[in-house]
Amino acid sequence: MGVHFGPDVTEAFCEREGLQLVIRSHQFVADGVKFMHSGRLVTIFSARNYVKQAKNDAALLLMA
Repeated sequence: MGVHFGPDVTEAFCEREGLQLVIRSHQFVADGVKFMHSGRLVTIFSARNYVKQAKNDAALLLMA
């Protein structure tokens, strides 16, 4: 079971907590990375070819 939320919730959370970006993982995205909510939310998926039929990519997030 999951909880769906929109950009308004992400924006309010970032403002309340003093954050610029929320980074989440462990959810399948075919390209390995997906930016959402005006760039304030990013999903990273690091397992390449996790779904054999889809041949998905994997991603890393490097922060400097």
